[in-house]
Amino acid sequence: MNLPPADYLDAHDLAAIFKVTPVTILRRAKTKSHSLPPPAHLGPNFPLRWRQADVDFWLARNAP
Repeated sequence: MNLPPADYLDAHDLAAIFKVTPVTILRRAKTKSHSLPPPAHLGPNFPLRWRQADVDFWLARNAP
């Protein structure tokens, strides 16, 4: 199985950044995608991943 490079985050990594559960991240990705950075599309057989650079950029633009 090909794994994405280390500069990609999974739902657990993103949950730690947002201080929520991974389930919340996956739920938001489906129902409130505007509340998260855009996911990377690595293919139909990969679970959701986010590029670290996209997350950093999104956080910088959406910081309170």
